[in-house]
Amino acid sequence: MKKFLIIGNSAAGIAAAEAIRARDKQSEISIVSDEGCHAYRRNLIQYFLAGDIKKDKLFYPPESFYKDNGIELVLGRKVSHVLPKKNRVVCEDKTNFDYDVLLIATGARPRIPEIKGIRKAGVFGFRTLQDVKEIQSLLPVVKCVCVMGGGLVGIAAASALRRRAMEVKVVVSSSSILSRVFDPGSSAMIQKRLEDNGIEFVIRQDVAEIIGEGDIKAVKLSSGKIFAASLVV
Repeated sequence: MKKFLIIGNSAAGIAAAEAIRARDKQSEISIVSDEGCHAYRRNLIQYFLAGDIKKDKLFYPPESFYKDNGIELVLGRKVSHVLPKKNRVVCEDKTNFDYDVLLIATGARPRIPEIKGIRKAGVFGFRTLQDVKEIQSLLPVVKCVCVMGGGLVGIAAASALRRRAMEVKVVVSSSSILSRVFDPGSSAMIQKRLEDNGIEFVIRQDVAEIIGEGDIKAVKLSSGKIFAASLVV
């Protein structure tokens, strides 16, 4: 009997646990997650932010999944070190977990550019439910939002925030939005549709600085142009 340890409690981690249990009914399976809640559909967080769905629609599988499949779920623990010679992982709070087989299924993380002001309060990634909760908490006092990036995640965030009646500017470093997904003609059609719905795009520019003492007040572009923003994604 082996001890399987999975780091990550989203789609990949759950699918791995299901596949292991389907082939092995006896071995121990543990899932460790740095998030404090049960698994949820990350692709739906934009609709939750927009107010189109309720929070309970995000979660899957049912909480009984773990017990029914003999899976130990450990929430709110972030793994900081893997010690392969000892077959052990160490969490930030010094908790240890031993394993025979380790699977790392933590998924992607937002790429945070190293620009002046990027660590200010009011700058968020758009990846987790916690990101959405923190963004939502500021919406009553926010009017202008800057979204950095014109890829799928950036467009999803911009669309959701526009649905919440925010003024949204999307800063795109490439020559078109969704440039890794669509050809220029298709990108232009999608951009026009989004602009018709009130989203503004700044193409071939980068954010050079996030301005503000305490609260965010504005964003400075690589061109030197400055525009108002109270929240940055």
